[in-house]
Order: sequence, then structure tokens, then C-alpha cells
Amino acid sequence: LGQEVAVLHNGFQAEGSYQAVWNAGELASGVYYINMMMNGYTETKKAVLVK
Repeated sequence: LGQEVAVLHNGFQAEGSYQAVWNAGELASGVYYINMMMNGYTETKKAVLVK
């Protein structure tokens, strides 16, 4: 419970709009939380994975 399961990007990106692909093939169905951090701002979103 509460373990990090993936890091999609860790580093600098220039200003703009981006997309990331989360390959959840090996993960179980359930509720996952996506944590986005940028310039001192943090946002957390809930994702439900159903297989």
C-alpha cells in the first residue's frame, strides 16, 4: 500500500503540452494515484485501472 509503481518522466521539460503513456500491463486492477510535480506545484489525480 502506498508504493511507487512507475515513474513516467523525471527531469526537465521545456514549457508546453505533453502526454505520457502509462503501461499498466503488469499491474492489478485497482485505484492508483497519479502525482504530478512542477515548479513547486503538486497535483494528485485518481485513476481506476480495470482489466
